[in-house]
Amino acid sequence: MSDNIKIGLAAVAGLGLGYAAFTLLSKRTRKKTIVKPLELHTNKICPFAQRAWISLLEKQIPFESKMVPLSGELKKMEAAKTTKGSQWENYNVQECLKLKEEYKAKINSTGEVPTLIDQDGTIVPESDVVPWYLDCKYPNYGKKLLPSEPKTLARMKIMMKIIGPTIGNLYGLLKNQDASKDDDMIDSIHSKLKKIMSLADENGPYLLGNEISYVDIMLMPFYDRFRNLLPHYRNRELFPSGDARWQKWADAVTSRESFKKTSQPKEFLIEAYASYAGARGKSK
Repeated sequence: MSDNIKIGLAAVAGLGLGYAAFTLLSKRTRKKTIVKPLELHTNKICPFAQRAWISLLEKQIPFESKMVPLSGELKKMEAAKTTKGSQWENYNVQECLKLKEEYKAKINSTGEVPTLIDQDGTIVPESDVVPWYLDCKYPNYGKKLLPSEPKTLARMKIMMKIIGPTIGNLYGLLKNQDASKDDDMIDSIHSKLKKIMSLADENGPYLLGNEISYVDIMLMPFYDRFRNLLPHYRNRELFPSGDARWQKWADAVTSRESFKKTSQPKEFLIEAYASYAGARGKSK
């Protein structure tokens, strides 16, 4: 990658530009204006990239999308050469490989998305860093994503410590090939979701109150996927049965234009994630 400033998860101490650093950066950048669109390197399948996409829309920051093929997609493109009817059969594999290699060589050596390129050339990778960066760099644009009150910011960070393992458990259940473990796995997921909601604003509808925030955006792409993937492949529901507060949250986020514009069709996601479900396929 170039000599541009690169901001990763470690650089902000695990989601932690500390509160003082966040406040200082906000003050220094309060009058920043955008003279040309930012550039988002993304992929419509990737939920982590969707976080950055939603953040840019909520901040009302002009940007251009640059699609980057994922490794899994490239394999599906190769397989589609001999399989008719796949959504991957019309792609030029060689062109996609070239695009991927150029991206790794010039922008992000990991090949992962998202990566944001700011108007001054600053390169910002990591889905949990991009929204933080945008809110600090451009506080006068769109929605304020980070809470300014220290207690609320601390509560949000505690939620984030639970959200990470919850996402891991969701993928674990989708990949699980031993059906006898499904109940224990979904119980663990529901337990973590209840812990997250126990920290949330009582009335909502969002996790921190009546306005969307950073922590909602961290969850929205995974809700978008697993609300359909778990019933289809594992015959399980994402939220605990009868949990009205989580349903209130879901109704609020799905009504937002940022969600509607970045959400992918159910059938598309089911096909895209079929390899995760493995030999068990669709539950009966």
